[in-house]
Amino acid sequence: MRTQFLSIAGLLLLAGMASGCSGSAPGEPATVNVGAEQGETGTESGEAGADSEATGPVVVSEATAQEAISAVIETDFTSPRDEFIRLEEAVYDAQFPDMTEEEYQAFLASDVYQAYMEYYEDAFAAYFTEDEMDDFIRTASMMSVLQRAESSHQTTVQNIVIERSGNENAPNNYSFSFEVVFTDGEGNSTTHQLKGKAIMTEEGKIGRFQYTDPGGLVETINSAY
Repeated sequence: MRTQFLSIAGLLLLAGMASGCSGSAPGEPATVNVGAEQGETGTESGEAGADSEATGPVVVSEATAQEAISAVIETDFTSPRDEFIRLEEAVYDAQFPDMTEEEYQAFLASDVYQAYMEYYEDAFAAYFTEDEMDDFIRTASMMSVLQRAESSHQTTVQNIVIERSGNENAPNNYSFSFEVVFTDGEGNSTTHQLKGKAIMTEEGKIGRFQYTDPGGLVETINSAY
């Protein structure tokens, strides 16, 4: 049996943004679905939330949360990053159409792919739980979408606003908004607002994270290629 393998950038764009929007009607903000929020039942995070409420939640300092959320946003949406582009090109070169399962597993174990994933680790591991970082890379991160060798665009982040939830039963829940300035190869710039939510764990790391895109950044990126 042969397996068709999607490129990493294509996989992230399709899984992270397109399928995340699949439940939205045309014109509604794009949403990245990264799982249940704190306090929901029937999930690992819901069970943890119930236990925490029984004994009182351990509240992560607001400064810790602000630092983690800001760092993720700035890292994910600032481009270009030349080292990441070099690693991603190497990943592309190591792939070929119609890979067998054995060939695909060998690719995942290769030095090229491991170096690529280590870049993500170095960029984000300090801020996420292990499980959530895996989910973030697969379904939400925009790094692979923005960092393209064939593109001459630049993106910068500004006006990050992070607010703690007013719900006393969910003191580790945060909402945030920020703007991304997208500048194309001809120097034309547009500004796009994004919003999101994050839930901090008791260890001071991000356990849930999602973006929404009411300002149309994804549409602008897609139209640029």
